[in-house]
Amino acid sequence: MTASVRGTAFEFDTQRIQVESGRVLFTNAGGQAVYVDGGEQSYVDETQSRVVPPFEVEMVSLTPSLPGLSDSGNDSGTGAPVIVRPSTADVGAAFEWP
Repeated sequence: MTASVRGTAFEFDTQRIQVESGRVLFTNAGGQAVYVDGGEQSYVDETQSRVVPPFEVEMVSLTPSLPGLSDSGNDSGTGAPVIVRPSTADVGAAFEWP
């Protein structure tokens, strides 16, 4: 489904939204909501009962593949992509400015 409402253009399939232009407030059945701006996407993660913020969707897409491994789809035989959930870790950084 593609929809457009006063300056917005987006595609929506009841669980995933991709906004082409404008800003959309995307809400799950539990009332949790995130804003999705043009060029961003979000989806409802039913396993965790939450709406995944666009920055997390982008972060997963930037995660590099590990050498020697490949994404072979899922076990259902549908060829649907496997969505890898990001994990957390403690990270430190130091910057020196000239």
